[in-house]
Amino acid sequence: MSQYGVVLVPNTSSALKAEQLLRRAGYTEQLIPTPREFSSDCGLAVRINWSQRDEVRQLLADGKVEIVDIHKLDRSQLTK
Repeated sequence: MSQYGVVLVPNTSSALKAEQLLRRAGYTEQLIPTPREFSSDCGLAVRINWSQRDEVRQLLADGKVEIVDIHKLDRSQLTK
């Protein structure tokens, strides 16, 4: 089973821009509601493959997408 992470962003605009950049770069991502366990100003987060977190962080930095943090998700936090 793949392990996932969640990219927390400060606003909806950042979430949409992150999704667009990741999709263009060929990453498998999904917009999800921000899990309650994580503090975020935005109600949206981007789910990513945990093993790609460093590459995702760099891609978003290069694309000037502001992120709050990246956290690992456990099974109970996954949105189906």
